[in-house]
Amino acid sequence: MNNEDMQHERIVIGNYNLHGIQGNDAERFPEIAAELAYHNIDICGLQEVICGCGIEDTSYQIARHLSCFSGARFSTYFAYCHKFYDRYPEGISILSRYPIQNPQILSLDVMLKKGEKPLMPRYALAAEIDVRGHRILFTTLHLDHHPMPSIRTAQAAALIAALRRHYTLGDKRAVIVTGDFNARENSMCIRFFKRQGFKDSYRSLFRTGGSTFPSCGPLERIDYILLKGECTVENSFLIMHNPSLSDHLGLITVFAPGVRRRRRSAARPGKRARTARPGRKRYGRVRK
Repeated sequence: MNNEDMQHERIVIGNYNLHGIQGNDAERFPEIAAELAYHNIDICGLQEVICGCGIEDTSYQIARHLSCFSGARFSTYFAYCHKFYDRYPEGISILSRYPIQNPQILSLDVMLKKGEKPLMPRYALAAEIDVRGHRILFTTLHLDHHPMPSIRTAQAAALIAALRRHYTLGDKRAVIVTGDFNARENSMCIRFFKRQGFKDSYRSLFRTGGSTFPSCGPLERIDYILLKGECTVENSFLIMHNPSLSDHLGLITVFAPGVRRRRRSAARPGKRARTARPGRKRYGRVRK
């Protein structure tokens, strides 16, 4: 496979919290789009998207600039969640280079225990997207910021149940969940996703770093791109470092469909291949 074919196989996923509306929207939306175009984005999950009250869908505004910069035709799908500062309709959105198919708006507040009440109504947005012949189930969400961590774990469980109810997961090359989880990586919520087979794409490559909030001096890691399926994470990095763009940093993950296994090297000519002694196990060295 040559370099051009390998680039064609790579899929670039992004996530970004837009922080609603700001006074510099006319300048920041083109800058956000330009950075996404620079990284050759395929699909991006967006949170705190505003649509309504005289404001054009902010995710679509970015998609329009992105289409101009990249030459590709990007589309978006918006899902309303609640009011931003009790005034503007706020929600989540999927931005994609490829057609967004079978979108579903999924309530995350259906598995809460008695006495658990999120500070705001919460939803996830899921859709099937065919990326160059690879069928992907892509989801974006914005979990609640309530001090009770059990609420976010219940919302995570509600998401998994809803995905299994609305989609056939077994025929997907990858199942991807992106978003602002409002949860640290050692939290109950993130551990729940890992028990469901999801991989923290950034942490799978880097043992440290990756904090996304606040953008002016990141101290917490609460934004993630989680993957599950036959895919190999090749790179993951932070974007949108200009703090005037949002109060969060963005995140990009590059993965290749399929699981790449290291090829075994043959024994050199004239030398006997090494084998394990009977009754003893041999373990290879694992590099992390």
